[in-house]
Amino acid sequence: MARLLTLAKAARLLGITRTALQREIRDGKIDTFEGQILVTELERAYPSIDLDRSAMVERARFIKDNALSRRGQGKELSDPERLQERVAKLQNDLAAANIQLRWYAEILEELLLKMQDLQDNCNREQEIVIASITAWLRYKVEN
Repeated sequence: MARLLTLAKAARLLGITRTALQREIRDGKIDTFEGQILVTELERAYPSIDLDRSAMVERARFIKDNALSRRGQGKELSDPERLQERVAKLQNDLAAANIQLRWYAEILEELLLKMQDLQDNCNREQEIVIASITAWLRYKVEN
């Protein structure tokens, strides 16, 4: 399924303003779909973009923007009970994320096995394509 990004998120990932992105859309350099941009379109228009790195930067920005400030909200964490509640919630969130990560790892392994089965039962041209996709997938997972 194609991944869509809002214009604002796409602009942040690219490190440009939303206005600059809208100008490129208006100039026909980037196509949109129902007011959003396909990730593949972003990669086509900006082949040098590292979406994995950009996503990490975006995540870091989100965490920073939503972090508790030292003024105001930060004082409530000085209360040991609230701090304990926050730690418990973070532990639950981490446990859920680890479960999801293991699930994705299982899906990935299953996918690689299915691709190997396909590769064993296809013509030479298809075998090359499947091997290429498998190598790319393994590279992305390892790096």
